[in-house]
Amino acid sequence: VSLFRGLPPPLLMDTSHCRLWDPANRSLVCDFGSGKALVGGPGALNDVETSPGPPVSSSAAMRLFSVMRYSVKLVFDEDFKAARAVTIPSFAPSFTLMGELQERVFVEKLERADVASKGEWPWPEGGSFDGAWVRNNYAHGVDKPPGTGYALLPVLTDKGLNERNFALAKVRP
Repeated sequence: VSLFRGLPPPLLMDTSHCRLWDPANRSLVCDFGSGKALVGGPGALNDVETSPGPPVSSSAAMRLFSVMRYSVKLVFDEDFKAARAVTIPSFAPSFTLMGELQERVFVEKLERADVASKGEWPWPEGGSFDGAWVRNNYAHGVDKPPGTGYALLPVLTDKGLNERNFALAKVRP
């Protein structure tokens, strides 16, 4: 279980509900539309760089994800230091037909916090970055330092509960 930090509202992602692990391709699919793999907290989704548009309440976003049967496929690199997060909305045509459009519109890059570019945005304070993943926003080009982003801070892992990140998960915005 990981806490999205730096992307309002607070969201929890539970990878135990991800499926279709493919060891040969180092990939798995997380069903965010089921209400199990992704759980939203109070507040509104509104991140101008990554999700332009008017603020959307967390409950409305979760209902929309359910209707869309929204899923994300995580594809890790060989050393598990980075991953591509490929959005799989059910209403989209076959991704094998979309090719380059898929790569430009529906793909995000996640990096392990210990190797991620720091960028120009303030990383969340008070949490533990041990085992964390960072999503930097390269919307203005990968040749420029990322201006925004968010972190996925581990709350519950195979090693147990991360007390610092659990405390952050309980804080109301």
